[in-house]
Amino acid sequence: MKNKAIGAVRKKCKSVMIVMFCISSLLATGQKTQKVIITTPLNKQLKPLPSDRFSYAIEDRWLENGQWKAKAIYTETGTLMAEYGYADSTRKTLHGKYTLYGTNRKKKQEVTYNMGVADGPFAEWLADGTPVRKGNITGDNIWGNVELYNGEGKLEAIFTTNEKGMGSGKEFLPKTGITAEGAVKNGKQDGLWIYRDTAGKKIMEVLYNEKGIEKETCFDNAGKQIEGKECISDRPATFTGGEKAWISFLEKNLNYSKALRKQEIQGTVILKFLVKEDGSITSVKVVESPDPELSAEAIRVIKTSPKWTPAVEANITVPYTHIQGITFQLK
Repeated sequence: MKNKAIGAVRKKCKSVMIVMFCISSLLATGQKTQKVIITTPLNKQLKPLPSDRFSYAIEDRWLENGQWKAKAIYTETGTLMAEYGYADSTRKTLHGKYTLYGTNRKKKQEVTYNMGVADGPFAEWLADGTPVRKGNITGDNIWGNVELYNGEGKLEAIFTTNEKGMGSGKEFLPKTGITAEGAVKNGKQDGLWIYRDTAGKKIMEVLYNEKGIEKETCFDNAGKQIEGKECISDRPATFTGGEKAWISFLEKNLNYSKALRKQEIQGTVILKFLVKEDGSITSVKVVESPDPELSAEAIRVIKTSPKWTPAVEANITVPYTHIQGITFQLK
């Protein structure tokens, strides 16, 4: 509702905000109904603040056709952070469609709540709009025809399950065209999965348990088991040396300047980059970041990284689009 008077009332209300929220209202000329907007400043955990001085976001909520609706605005950028609904004016129970946006205005998540419980269609995206997964959700369980996507936004797997995460699935290896099918338990691959080439010939078997891959077996063109050679079904690119080596690399090379620390600028920079077949890194891009200077430093560090262990699909080394977070945190 565009009205200069409403904007003026809200601005005045915010300037003297002392309590948890302020209520601004206006009876529009010629109208018989009154619209009441409840404004609440929020911290980064989306908890109420006593004033908007150090707020991360500002939430507005109002009653419309019997439903409490709300929207949150990023304080720093002034852009829309989320649109959602509540069961009542206390903001304790989410109810209705919830849509979360990044600072670039693109959708990051969409889900429907029923009296505080996620229940209905569900979708997630990276901040650059790349899909991550889609399906149905009930509580913490994602089920139905669940679609999973890789860092390039290409379909990686489809799991068809009930609300308990039990069912079957199909995996796609996009670089080689190989597909696999098997059972799904608790939302994860389970038991024996058969991998076939584009002609439908079995080239691999992978046995999964609750911890992940238990055994991988490869076959030659005649269908005979290949022994004495490593058999890898699907391995993402990783920093050579593992997690500890990655942390050590960051600690030695990351420059978190005193100026940024003094301004208390912190957060996680999400990057996307390509790991080539030889392990070298190229095409480094920022997906999401709390600050341009942090973005620049994260890009610099990634570009100075030694070669990674490249990705493998069905024993074939392939290029791999990797999503990596680098966190700058005050201690």
